[in-house]
Amino acid sequence: MPVGVVTMSTAALPATVVHATSTAPASETPVVVRPRTYTLVTTYRVVFACLVGPPILTLYVLTAPAGTWAYVVLIHLLAFAVIFLIGLCIRRVKLELTPDRISETGLIGRPVHTARSDISSLLLLSVTDGNSARVEDQLFALDASGNTLLRLRGQFWGREAVRAAIAALDIPCTTIDTPKIMSDLRREHGPLLYWHERHPLWRALLLGTGVLLVAGPVLWFCQGLI
Repeated sequence: MPVGVVTMSTAALPATVVHATSTAPASETPVVVRPRTYTLVTTYRVVFACLVGPPILTLYVLTAPAGTWAYVVLIHLLAFAVIFLIGLCIRRVKLELTPDRISETGLIGRPVHTARSDISSLLLLSVTDGNSARVEDQLFALDASGNTLLRLRGQFWGREAVRAAIAALDIPCTTIDTPKIMSDLRREHGPLLYWHERHPLWRALLLGTGVLLVAGPVLWFCQGLI
């Protein structure tokens, strides 16, 4: 899931707030926060290899008798290129906090800048997937109207990066310690989430459609090689 700046409206926060804290004074030196690059790159590579590796090996076996295995090599090289590009995109992600503004460099595109003066408050939530005891932080930077200007997800950035951002921002932070699952977030903080998190069925439908659009031509091409 990608990193990004969103602008949405939100209703008043629920009465489950545990406490509010204010961090130490902001430093004049720019603070650069980066995600868990090595862990993310390794995870994506392993997942991609598990998904793509077996089909490619099968194609090598099936196309060897016909002598068309060279075309499979092209598919193999394309898969390696995708893995390489994913690694490059993840390594460019960073968050730079200066006394005047916050600059977020995402997976693609130009950096997005947010004036520090536009951020009125911070909301720190504890989120779990409901299937394990692991809890991740999610940080929301809100303006005076409750719109989300910046969001850091712990599973992408890591706890240390989230806490470093809170310290560098020096803005009152409301912390909700009770762990939430995604259904809780959709019900209690829906407007703060990305649209695909608010509508999981639509996300699944679009993802399935995308897989068919990509896999269909590839399967048709591979069928002609056998």
